Amino acid sequence: MLENVKCCICGCEKYNVYMDSKLNIDSSGIDFEPTTDRYGGGFGRIVKCISCGHLYPNPRPTQEVLSQGYSQTVDNHYFEESESRSINAIRSVSTIRNFKQSGDLLEVGCFMGFFLNAARLHFSVSGIELSEWAANYVNNTLKIPVKKCSLLDAKLPAASYDVIVMIEVIEHLPNPDEIIAEVARLLKPGGVLYNVTLNIKGLSSRILGRRWWNLRPAHMHYFYPATFNKLLDKNGFRIVSERSFGKMFTYGYWLSKTKHYSPLLHGIFSKVFDWIGITNKFVYIDTKDSIETVAILKAKS
Repeated sequence: MLENVKCCICGCEKYNVYMDSKLNIDSSGIDFEPTTDRYGGGFGRIVKCISCGHLYPNPRPTQEVLSQGYSQTVDNHYFEESESRSINAIRSVSTIRNFKQSGDLLEVGCFMGFFLNAARLHFSVSGIELSEWAANYVNNTLKIPVKKCSLLDAKLPAASYDVIVMIEVIEHLPNPDEIIAEVARLLKPGGVLYNVTLNIKGLSSRILGRRWWNLRPAHMHYFYPATFNKLLDKNGFRIVSERSFGKMFTYGYWLSKTKHYSPLLHGIFSKVFDWIGITNKFVYIDTKDSIETVAILKAKS
């Protein structure tokens, strides 16, 4: 089921078509898995708001389709890079602690809890997660409290958090304007929002075009610094840090993402990596298509 929507940033209903494709959401839920390699194909029609320039799919899957897909998501492959995901989490915690050393921290869309597990060394942590499978793991195995619902449905008390974190989450949400407004309500005065999202105007996306790996049917928004910053400013945030966000993964993981671009080269390099023994070694790569933003909630006048 699809629905037509207006721009989430300025409310304008007029747009130009930016990029067009078929849209094919897999009923098995594979499109909602974080490790899915289904990209660059059926991402739908992406439009550009004629008022503010925001890019988003229109029409798009309904809230019901999205909620069902995420609540049923199971992704056992996510554990295959557990060490590198933990390293990336520690790096994010370190960035946050440049602005807030300790306090109450909430992660929205915490999935398997790698970030929360790293952050618990310095903060009192909790999470929000739609996937029942993932939330159960964090609750029962990591012993970190996680609510199995959306942020809006959680109905948390106002001004109750020092830090709120969203890592590669906001692009999946149908209502980022409402979510950022709710984040502002939940943060204490001077509270910190730490956000990582894709950058459709980044180097990799410009080079790959329609074959960019972040063109996925589960992405409801395609931000870039100018549009994401408008959303933050609209809701009373002051940006204190903004930079490209790279990640640490194994050589094998990075190589696995190339198999749909050139199966021949993928096969050759797989054998070379195995031969020289680096498949499972870590390497940091910044693909220049993600934004890491730290923003402080402004004092109300």
